[in-house]
Amino acid sequence: MFFLLVTPMMHDFWAVPEEQRENEMQHFQKGIMLLGAALVFLVLGDETWAYALNSFRDVNS
Repeated sequence: MFFLLVTPMMHDFWAVPEEQRENEMQHFQKGIMLLGAALVFLVLGDETWAYALNSFRDVNS
């Protein structure tokens, strides 16, 4: 996955100067959150979502 490989390379907060560390850590955490969201969408991709706009249609017609 893209986020799994790119996040540690782009936002290496452990290797930057002290004044940049907090900013890089925030961006690193955002990347991890996006990875989690991508995994949730991957897992739930096959399931029908009850609030989807097309859920009110009859699937048999």
